[in-house]
Amino acid sequence: MVKIFLVQFVDDADSPPGRYGTLFMGLLFMYSLFLSSTYSSGLAAVMTLPRYNHPIETVQDLLDSGIPWVAPHEIWIFSISHSEVPIFKAIINAFLAEPSEEKLQDFSKTRDYTFAVERLPQGTFAFPIDIHDEVIENFRVLKEDLYFEQLVVIARKSSVILPVLNKYLLRFCELGLIDHWQNEAVLLFGNPHMSRAILSNAKTATVGKLKWTHVEGAFGVLIFGQLIGFLVFIFEIGEAHYKRQKNKDTFS
Repeated sequence: MVKIFLVQFVDDADSPPGRYGTLFMGLLFMYSLFLSSTYSSGLAAVMTLPRYNHPIETVQDLLDSGIPWVAPHEIWIFSISHSEVPIFKAIINAFLAEPSEEKLQDFSKTRDYTFAVERLPQGTFAFPIDIHDEVIENFRVLKEDLYFEQLVVIARKSSVILPVLNKYLLRFCELGLIDHWQNEAVLLFGNPHMSRAILSNAKTATVGKLKWTHVEGAFGVLIFGQLIGFLVFIFEIGEAHYKRQKNKDTFS
């Protein structure tokens, strides 16, 4: 039986006698063919196409993965807490509020949690204090917003200052003062390096040439199997030589 699974020659002396022995050996040969073909095809698939988990790129992917998203306070879901939209309800159910900074730092070192960041209009991000430079390389942003809302200014209805306020806000936007103030705030209190790092992680990876590091595991398994087969082959040759020598001594 061992010879069949090691793809070695099997003669009549190794086969059971009789009709049932022939049937047994035929079934055994078919099983070994099926097993070796399955192993070879699986090995070829591993050597050519590395397996990756489906990336989390959209809100629906995040919800389907079952991974919770974490923020330090429930204020992150206040604006959608009373929404009747199904996707917002699912987002709220996947939310986890954790005020402890130590626990959030421990969460950031695992792959079991996602973290909420605030995307600013000029392509920068406001990061919570629990995400640091040494772990930001392990994260990437979704291709779409978890949810989006505008910053509003509330004034009394029919207020006399409302036209003046609208005029000045429009003027600030035209002059680019809001963007300028935002950039100054990011430079003074934010972390531009982390923003650049997370944006670079969001870029789609380019197709590259197959390298040895991609297939070294599969080749290691193959070489180990070949080595075991070679050792068994040497052992069988030595055993057969020993039996022939013993038979000669018996006859003599």
